[in-house]
Amino acid sequence: MAKISVDMRGVKSGFEALPIGSYAATVEKVEQLLSKKGNPMLKITFDITHEGFEGRKAFSYPSLLPTALFNLHGFMLATGIYDEDELDAELEFDDQDFIGMQVAVVMVPYERDNGEMSTSCDTLISVEQATGPSGQPLPESQTSPDSNPKDVDEIFGGMQAS
Repeated sequence: MAKISVDMRGVKSGFEALPIGSYAATVEKVEQLLSKKGNPMLKITFDITHEGFEGRKAFSYPSLLPTALFNLHGFMLATGIYDEDELDAELEFDDQDFIGMQVAVVMVPYERDNGEMSTSCDTLISVEQATGPSGQPLPESQTSPDSNPKDVDEIFGGMQAS
């Protein structure tokens, strides 16, 4: 059994969601995965670079299903790699080309499976549009934990943050 040494001074338990708002971020990682239903999707990890929130993470899960490409479309536009005309075509792209690109993640209220309110990455916009926290508090839970969607495909059209 290995001994592990860590400095726990100042560390608090629990997860603190990013406040509602839009935040400058860098694309840190892009992975091709299958959803729980077996549908192709990407998992995009963002490193928040917005002042006061540096180092926090947000995640987006755009579907690769033909009927749900709108989130991928928005992501591609937000990075500035493609414009509307270039996206009006059949594309082949390398998902790793997005690593290091600057975008803004828009965090909106989201109710977790356990009924707790958090925020979720709903939309991606150009980094110039990032404004930081909106100052809006999270709303109260409106549903029971059993009524929440259980699969990322059902959440914000395939996008969420944890």
